[in-house]
Amino acid sequence: MILSILVVVLIAGIAIRQGSQGFFSGLIMAMLTLCCAAGALNTYEWIGGQWGVQLIGRWNPDYTLPITLAVLFTVPLVLLRLLFDRLIRRACLLPAMVERVGGGLCGLLTALTMVGVAAICVQMVPFANGKVLGFSRVPAVNPLQQPPPPLPTDEKERNLWLSPDRFAAAVAALTSDGIFSGPHSFVKDHPDLVQAIAWNNATHPMVSRYAPPHSIAVVETAPVDRVYRVIEKSGRNEPKQTEYEPKDPPSGHEFRMVRVRLKDAARDARRAHVFALRQFRLVGSNPSRHRVEQYHPIAIQQADASQPVNRHVVARKRGGTFWPVIYDIFSPRDDNNNEVEVVFELPTGFQPSFIEYKLGARANVTFSEREASASPG
Repeated sequence: MILSILVVVLIAGIAIRQGSQGFFSGLIMAMLTLCCAAGALNTYEWIGGQWGVQLIGRWNPDYTLPITLAVLFTVPLVLLRLLFDRLIRRACLLPAMVERVGGGLCGLLTALTMVGVAAICVQMVPFANGKVLGFSRVPAVNPLQQPPPPLPTDEKERNLWLSPDRFAAAVAALTSDGIFSGPHSFVKDHPDLVQAIAWNNATHPMVSRYAPPHSIAVVETAPVDRVYRVIEKSGRNEPKQTEYEPKDPPSGHEFRMVRVRLKDAARDARRAHVFALRQFRLVGSNPSRHRVEQYHPIAIQQADASQPVNRHVVARKRGGTFWPVIYDIFSPRDDNNNEVEVVFELPTGFQPSFIEYKLGARANVTFSEREASASPG
C-alpha cells in the first residue's frame, strides 16, 4: 500500500513538473526518457553480467542488476537532457491550450516511464520475501518459521497502482520488436519481466537473488507421468511412514522434468547452493496461443535418495495442510553432484527456449522427440 501511494505521488509530481515546462520541452524529455528506458532495459542484463558483476559483485552480487539498470537509465538521461538544453535554446511558440494539454500528456508519459524504471529497480533489491514498503507482488512465507505460518489464502498476483513498472517493460518490448528486433529481442526473453522479478525475490532473505551467466547447465529433460503429495505419518511407538499421493496433469497440460547442474559460479556468499523453486524460469512458445510464455517449477525431486522410485514432490502435508514446495527453500541432494530435477506444468506442445536461474544464469532447453516414454514420476 505504501509503495503504491508513493508511486502515485511521484507520477503526479513529475507529470505536473514536466507539464509546466510546456509542450516542446515536455516532448523532448518524453522522447529522451523513452529512449533511455528502452536502451537500459534491453542492455542491463548483458552489461550487468559482463561488467557489473565484476564491480558490484565484489560487494554484493544480488545488487548487480538493480544498480546496473539504474545507472544505465539515469546517467544517459541526465547527460542527454543537459546536451539538448545547450543545443536547443529556444522553444516553439504554440497556442496556450496546446502547451497545457501537450505538456501534460508528455509529462505523464515521462513520469510513468521514470517511475516505472525506478519501480523495477526497487523490486529487484533483495528485500525479505520480496516485500517493499508493504507491497509484495506474489505471496511468500517463511518456511523456516516454527510453528509453520498459515499458507497464503490469496495467490493472485498484485500490481502497483497505475502499473508504471509494466508500462516501462512494455516500452522496452515495443522498441525491440519488429524492425528493431535482433536475434534476442526483449519480448522473447521476457514475456513478463515484472512477474519474473517478483518470483525471484519472493523468498527467504538467506537465499541469494542472482547467479552470473554461464553458471548452470541442462543435463537432461524428460516427460513425467505424475507428481506427488507427501504425507508423513508416525505413531508414538511406530516408525515414521511416508505415503505418496499421486497427482496427474490437468487436461491440456503435461509435466516436464528438467535436470539442471548448478556450477560453482552459482554459489552464494556462503559458498552454498540454496534456492527457491520460483527462482527457476522456463521460457518458450505456446503453439496454441502463438505467443512466448514463462513458467516456474511446481515440483522437485524427492529428498530421500534411498527410495527405489524417483518421485517428484509438489506438496508436503504439515499440520493438516498441504504445503506447496514453491514456498520452501532447497539445496541439491548430496548424491546428485549439484544437479537438481525440477518439474514444470506446461501446456501440451510447449516448445522451450531456455531455462533461467536467479535472473542471470541461462541454458538452452529442448524437448527431444526421442522421449518416447515417460518416467515413473
